[in-house]
Amino acid sequence: MPAANQPKGDRNMLNFSGIERKSSQYILAISIMLFIGSLFMPFILVYLIQESLYNTKEIMYFKAPPSSYVTFGVGMMWIALVLLVLVITKKKYEIGKLKWLSLLFIPLSIPFFMFSIENYYYLDKEGIHSNELKSYKTIETFRWDEMKEVKEIYAKEKGDTKTKAYQFITKDNRVFELPHNKNVLPFRAGLMDMLRANQVTITDNYDEL
Repeated sequence: MPAANQPKGDRNMLNFSGIERKSSQYILAISIMLFIGSLFMPFILVYLIQESLYNTKEIMYFKAPPSSYVTFGVGMMWIALVLLVLVITKKKYEIGKLKWLSLLFIPLSIPFFMFSIENYYYLDKEGIHSNELKSYKTIETFRWDEMKEVKEIYAKEKGDTKTKAYQFITKDNRVFELPHNKNVLPFRAGLMDMLRANQVTITDNYDEL
């Protein structure tokens, strides 16, 4: 029967089916983009958000640990998974509006994003300040004048011996490990001089390798 001669109810049903198919395609595309984006977008988004919220001129070094990026990526993947389940549910089951209830699970991704953004550490003139993933908005400070030892950690890599990290140990035996990278180099010498001036013992594990 030509579309023009079809009953109005049938035409509306066809239009609705077309809209349903298109919406499923859009949702599936968004889900795929979120899955792919979760592999690299956290490095961009976490950096931009933390830089705008927390980094200031008084901070000599600001860094997000890997756990921050991983947690943000998990949040993105959770949304992608919920959308994928929605598409599958819409395709296989005719349960009316109930299939949209899966969207209510999307807000469960919010804690992942919040904890991710609040996971960072930085160095300033007072000491090292660390906000761990498990302690939301709770900053632990390792003051320079509380340090008793700094241990430079070496590791062998492809036949070369390289600095991997610095362990800062306070007088009450709290430990913070700062990974070594090229961004640490500009202030490393000045930091070590300041620690020596405060009679902090500087050691390494070179002889143990």
